Formats: sequence, C-alpha cells, structure tokens
Amino acid sequence: MANLAAAEGRCDRLFNDQKSVADCVRGLSVLVNNIKDFLDRAGGPFEIATLPVLSPDDTIETVRDEISRQTAELARIERAPRDPAEVKEAVRKQIDDLALRGRPYVAPAFGGAPVRLVAQEPTIIGGENHGAHHAFVAMGAVELPLIAWLFRDELVARLEAEIEVEAEAENFGESIAMADRPAFLAAAQARLYELGLKEELLIEQAGGAIDRRADADPRCVLMLR
Repeated sequence: MANLAAAEGRCDRLFNDQKSVADCVRGLSVLVNNIKDFLDRAGGPFEIATLPVLSPDDTIETVRDEISRQTAELARIERAPRDPAEVKEAVRKQIDDLALRGRPYVAPAFGGAPVRLVAQEPTIIGGENHGAHHAFVAMGAVELPLIAWLFRDELVARLEAEIEVEAEAENFGESIAMADRPAFLAAAQARLYELGLKEELLIEQAGGAIDRRADADPRCVLMLR
C-alpha cells in the first residue's frame, strides 16, 4: 500500500509538471505572436534600449510585483474621471454656445419685419413618419438656444449643482484634468517600460530558469526602444 501511495503521489507530481509545461508553452506562444504583431505594426527603425542598472533589491518577484502595481496605476489613470471644475467649465461653454445661437435678431424690426427669435433655423431630422420625435427635434432646435439665452445663469447654476451631486454620489475617486492626462500616462508607461527591461535582464541572468510573462512588452523582450 505504501508503494501504491508513493506511485500515486509521483503520478500527481508528473501531471502537475506536465500542466505547468503546457501552460508555459501556451504563454510563450502568446508572447511570440505579440512580438510578431508588434514588429508588423512598428515597422522600424528600432534602436537598442538603454538598459537600466539592477539594484541588489531587484528580484524577479519584486520587479513583477511592481509591474502589477504600475499596470493597475496605468489603468486607473486611463479610467480617471475629469475634474469636476473642468466638467463645469465645459458645461458653461456648452450653455454659452447655445445662448449665442439663441440670441434674438432685432434688426429686422427696424424695417417693419418681425424680430427673429433664433439666429439659426432649426434642422429638421427625419420625415413625416417620425411623428413625435420629429416634432421634438424641431422644437428643441428652436427653443433650447432661446432658453439658454434667457436663463443662462439659472441653467449653469442648476447644472453645476447636478455635477456636484453626481461626483459625490458616484465617488469617482481621484480625478485628472484632461490637460494633465498625457503627462501622467507617459510617466506611467515609461515606468512600466523600465520595469520590463529590468525583468528581462533578470530572466537572462537566470539562464532560462524563469519563464517570461505572456503579456510582456515585446520591446522589453527584444530590448528595443
């Protein structure tokens, strides 16, 4: 019985080893395809990357942990909402644009013609079969600019209050202004690239004892920039 138990244990270990090898092969296949796609898209010319200096604290575990954190930070930056103050500014511009279109044109009245209540004729969308939707579009095109001109400050105040309520209710987290977003993204991407190069150096130093990640940056694997 003891021999049978030992044989079963060895069989389980071999199965796990086989599964690990199969997972490694699948991951390597994904990585190779990613590298091919990268080379097809980039086209070149390429330059050899300037390799970072590994510190004594840099291990494959610490570097990969930092890659995971930095990847999450990059995703956070990409999903970060606009700053409420920036949203309010955009809304004010939207209402001001509407109000400008809705400003009445009184000059014709001096010649005996009616005052034009909108400076721009409404755009009619659809045909007779659109029914209520057709009427709504036509009415909105005429009346919304006029309402914005008449009640600009009231509209802005109400909309800004709604923005505050929405921001508080949704708990969006830390916001990033649109103007600042490119710099934040570039810094996070540069940090990920440097970490990817460190990871590749550690893999090479290990002499094949460490498997590459399937989602490794092709530039880092090839040591290009």
